[in-house]
Amino acid sequence: MPLDGVASSSVNNGGEPAMTYMYMPMNLQVPTFIGPAKSVNDPKLADWISAVKAACHAWNTPADQQANLAIRYLGGEAKREVSVVEESKRNTAAKVFTILKEVYGDKTPETTLMASFYSQGQGNEESARQYGLSLQESIKHILNRFPNAVPVAKVDQALRDRFIAGLRSPTMQMELRREVRKKQDVTFETIRDEAVQLESEGSVEPMVAAMQQVREKESTLSSLESKLSSWQDSMEKAVRDLQAEVARLKVSQPPTREYRGRPDAQPPTREYRGRPDDQFTQDGRPICRYCRIPGHVERICRKKMAAASSQNAPMVPEVRQTRPNQSN
Repeated sequence: MPLDGVASSSVNNGGEPAMTYMYMPMNLQVPTFIGPAKSVNDPKLADWISAVKAACHAWNTPADQQANLAIRYLGGEAKREVSVVEESKRNTAAKVFTILKEVYGDKTPETTLMASFYSQGQGNEESARQYGLSLQESIKHILNRFPNAVPVAKVDQALRDRFIAGLRSPTMQMELRREVRKKQDVTFETIRDEAVQLESEGSVEPMVAAMQQVREKESTLSSLESKLSSWQDSMEKAVRDLQAEVARLKVSQPPTREYRGRPDAQPPTREYRGRPDDQFTQDGRPICRYCRIPGHVERICRKKMAAASSQNAPMVPEVRQTRPNQSN
């Protein structure tokens, strides 16, 4: 394995700087942590700490040199944050990690992280294997921050149950739950491999497509029922409005004149059809166009008939009496 000597400075007992050397295999790459990620290639703090710990273990780095190794792979803002801290508070790798965690670490509460884990589901473009890896990464992140968040004996069961509940395919969920009922202690890895196998065979897809069609039809029927109910409500409201308008018109009509004839006589049924400009009183009686007295029409007005009679009376010739001729 090729080795490369890397020099680092330290302080001897006399207070003077002294050079020390540590040797590391050059084929092991450690990323540089610069603080908040600015691109997809920038490492996260947790990944960087894991890489530094792995390097210290692989290179057999002495404990008093591990802090120097960690600082060597810092850059930008992160390196400045560590450099301004007193030497005594950053002389070990653990202290360097603590400083960085306080500045850049995840400060999400434990309850929020657990709630996010138990609500995590399979994405639309995510395979069963990728979904399982996402769950494993989530539970690892939680346990790194809160070691007692999930008991060690329950971690595999929590992964298994969440994996089944979060699968996109309901049919696959039923198949895997059947496996759990058959064998209570079945592991997460076994369930995940079974899901990957079902997904690769494609045996679930036709059933999933059929169930999707059924759900779409149910949604369409539900929408139609909602529209029909809305139309029915609108029609009932329109009928009520029409009934109220008819009742209002009935109340606003003038009262009709009561027929007062003989008890055994039938009231006249023939509707009076006068001229369009005929006038009536408020209680419905016609007003005579000749004498302007209500209660009759011009055709049967007595004053008019009396006037007409006096004008049409025949002329009587005057008869004069003469005396007889006395001579005869």
